[in-house]
Amino acid sequence: MAKSIILVESQQKLRTLQSYVADDHHIVNMNGAIEDAGTEYLRHLLFNQPAELAFLSDSKIASLSQIIRDSETVLLATSPDYTGDALARQIVNALHLKDKDVHRLFLQAISKREVIKAIGEKRNIPAGSGALLEKSFGVDSAFNDYFRDLINSKKIKKPIFSLAAALALRKIYENDAAMASRTSTLASSLCILFKRHGRSFTARLSKINGQTPSIANSHAAKAIIFDLKEQKYKIDRLSDSTITTAPPLPFTTAKLIAAAETHLGFSPRQTCSIARSLYNGCDIGQKKPVGLITYPITDSLFIPEQDLLSAREFIMVNYGKAYVPEKPRLYSDASYSAFSVIRPTAPSRTPKKLKKHLADGPFQLYDLIWKRFLASQMTDSTMAHRKVYITAGPQKAYVFRLEQIQTMGRGYLQLFPQTENQTSFLFSQEWQKNGEIIPCDYKYVVEQHKSDFYYTEGRLLEALGDLDVCMIETLEYIPDILREWKFVRQTADGKLYPTRPGKTACELLQRRYPDILNERFIRQQKAKLFMLENGKKNIDPVAEITKLLQHPARPTMEDQAADGAVKKTNSKCPVCGGSMLQKSSSSGDYMVCEFYPDNCQYSKSIHPHLHRYYGRCDDCHAELTVKIGRYGRFLACSAFPKCKFTRPFPTGAKCPREGCEGDVIERITKTGRLFYGCSLFPHCKFSSWQMPVNIACPKCGNLYLTLKNSDAFDVYQCPKCKTEFDANLAEK
Repeated sequence: MAKSIILVESQQKLRTLQSYVADDHHIVNMNGAIEDAGTEYLRHLLFNQPAELAFLSDSKIASLSQIIRDSETVLLATSPDYTGDALARQIVNALHLKDKDVHRLFLQAISKREVIKAIGEKRNIPAGSGALLEKSFGVDSAFNDYFRDLINSKKIKKPIFSLAAALALRKIYENDAAMASRTSTLASSLCILFKRHGRSFTARLSKINGQTPSIANSHAAKAIIFDLKEQKYKIDRLSDSTITTAPPLPFTTAKLIAAAETHLGFSPRQTCSIARSLYNGCDIGQKKPVGLITYPITDSLFIPEQDLLSAREFIMVNYGKAYVPEKPRLYSDASYSAFSVIRPTAPSRTPKKLKKHLADGPFQLYDLIWKRFLASQMTDSTMAHRKVYITAGPQKAYVFRLEQIQTMGRGYLQLFPQTENQTSFLFSQEWQKNGEIIPCDYKYVVEQHKSDFYYTEGRLLEALGDLDVCMIETLEYIPDILREWKFVRQTADGKLYPTRPGKTACELLQRRYPDILNERFIRQQKAKLFMLENGKKNIDPVAEITKLLQHPARPTMEDQAADGAVKKTNSKCPVCGGSMLQKSSSSGDYMVCEFYPDNCQYSKSIHPHLHRYYGRCDDCHAELTVKIGRYGRFLACSAFPKCKFTRPFPTGAKCPREGCEGDVIERITKTGRLFYGCSLFPHCKFSSWQMPVNIACPKCGNLYLTLKNSDAFDVYQCPKCKTEFDANLAEK
């Protein structure tokens, strides 16, 4: 039996470690029915299940206990983060290892250097290991309990609605409201095209008689052009400057998720899954798998000294001294050596060498990480920025300006190119002949400007990462939490929109807890957790957040009315004469006596069409009411049976069949299922299970869309091409 047992949570990590561990260490895979125990541990906490090692069966625990019984030392190679700390403590308790010599094997990267270093250190497992993560979930659980009570969803089995998830919902809600209130603006400008020696450039009119030009329409533009054609043009002055751009920061988890979504189209869960596989080890043509990147769950910008030196040496050898800055770029101090930026384990393993060994997804992500890290240690890029001012008319009445940018020193762009100007020349005084420059064309340009920024999953997580409002281990799960609660919906292009329940929940939260639902407070809560972890302050974060959330056991009528949960009415209770209150529940609106339930138990449901006006009877002018008959809802005279006037129930849609002038009405099948048909049946036999809407499909041009309803959101779908559209956007 080996002297030391190393417990790992995945077969992939086991195979990689075998390349670097000596024979006196025996590696055992402890996973039961899952591959990633750390991820499963988080999901147990997020979905409000007992934080136990439930994924290890009794037989597996017995088997592991038998294996480690005769070993002298047990090393736990769980992930190098707070999830790994908590998981290590759970393993110690589940396998009864308190009497053993147990240590943590901190593997920031699964490479020979890191494995030898970690085995030599043999970190102890503190008694409070994992307390930080569990305290964080305690705070979120307390907030979740009050949140469920606020929206009357105590019995719904949903994941914990954390403070970070509430902040994410608020950001999506506020952004959607801001975008809806913004209108597009038209910006007009007048440009002149100049050509010489086969080269051309465009200058834009910037001043007329010293004032910013305001060109109302094309007629005003023609008048200006008519005058400009009579003028002579010359270069008034050139203005030169240099633009220096520093390389981008190396990747943290939030930045990697956003970049992978933008450049590769990966979802957050896909990015984190591929990144973990690159960390655990990949086959690259060697005898054993090799760990290609460091641990990908991190919010630290620290780079160890040896990795800095390796990166600088690689840049020097492969790109030259001109691309190596005088001093290494340091972005953070070493606060905790287990956390550092995401980087390749060896810069010499270039993406080009690994391309034939990796699948498309892992290769693309590794290529992105490798280039970003190496670029972060290269020199700045420098660009020449030239502004050219061209004047025309008496006393320089017209001033045109053009700007050019030319790359002078590529720096980090040599490795990590972004959008850059490829101008091969700079406009100069030589373009002027005999003190004059001659235009060849005039153009009036009208541009429509409208801000259209919407959060995607990557953008949302990047924003939350920048705000530093949650544990980085839980970051990737926030979009899942919002979707499980049906508070957001995602369009085909990845944009996130708040649903009706999401908007309602956000409004209630902002009214009830305005001091809690903000970035500063949530960031302070996280800081207090870390102070508690470091022993700097004796606080109880759960008790503090609970105290802030506390309200009277039964909210006052004013509180409920302010939250929109209760509305006062003019009706009186037929039992005791008290005022009737209108309330909402998951099954619809209802009315209840103000003394319910202590002194009166009277309540009644509200029909959704009770207070809606449908017009008046064509025969006697009495008000029309909704009736339900054999073929569905219809309108009937309220004076029935004196007046027997009826009318089909209006849906507001016209029959989409060409040449038909009928209306779409509700009907019911023999089995009681609702469908929509033409009011001129049997002459027109149009029918649909979904209600038709008189909006043409933007994609295929079909004459109508159908409305798909749910409790969370409305979607228009084309019955021909099956494309779905957001109902609110389609109507706009």
